This record gives sequence, structure tokens and C-alpha cells, in this order.
Amino acid sequence: TFKTIPYDKALGTFFIRCRIKIPHQPFLSYLLILLSFLVLSLILGFFSLYLK
Repeated sequence: TFKTIPYDKALGTFFIRCRIKIPHQPFLSYLLILLSFLVLSLILGFFSLYLK
């Protein structure tokens, strides 16, 4: 069986840390969130293709 980490919890803590680290640059943090979501969706798409 292929065990995965709970992505929402990990990403939530990651985003919270990034927002705490970069409080004076909201645009950059939003850009980082969008980029990470794009990468995550790509990875999940590939996984769903391979697991079919």
C-alpha cells in the first residue's frame, strides 16, 4: 500500500510558517501559495494517472 502524508495539514502548516516569515510581502506569499498549489495539482494528476 502506498501511504501518503495528509497534504492539507502539511500545506497548512507550511503556508502559516511562510506567512509568519514573510509578513511584509503579502504578494510574494500569495504567489508562493499559488505556485505550490500548481505543483501539487500536477503531482496529484500524475499520481491519479499512474494509479488508474
